[in-house]
Amino acid sequence: PGVQETFAEALGPEVESRHLLPCGQVSGFGVGQDLLAGDCMEQRMAIYGHIGDVYLTVEGGPGVAKEATLAYARGAAVLPMIWTGGASQGMFNFPAAALERPASCGEEDWAFLREAGDRPEEELVRGTAAAAVSVLAKMLERAATGGRP
Repeated sequence: PGVQETFAEALGPEVESRHLLPCGQVSGFGVGQDLLAGDCMEQRMAIYGHIGDVYLTVEGGPGVAKEATLAYARGAAVLPMIWTGGASQGMFNFPAAALERPASCGEEDWAFLREAGDRPEEELVRGTAAAAVSVLAKMLERAATGGRP
């Protein structure tokens, strides 16, 4: 399975996950709900870049970079898992400002999001997930009070 499917499955049935897809497509994921948006992937990406307050990116190609650019330009928070590479590490014109440590992110959390280092895989995954949850919660608090997440 890909990153999105793995993430959705890890959330489990108690979290209401949504999967935004172009019309006529299905995710095939065992959890969550598919939502249709746009007639093609290009339209879906444009819509996706305009609907969230906070975006979490893992790896990614040109499409992820485009969605992140749209989201960041309109004031949404973009939190890349930098160590995963690809767009999340700055490729494909990913927004450079989104690769800087957010004000709501402490140094220790940022280290988990930025570099894999030589940590064992289990520690890397758990530490990254915990850091992402912590930072995302703070970003959402800032957004709720009218600040830039």
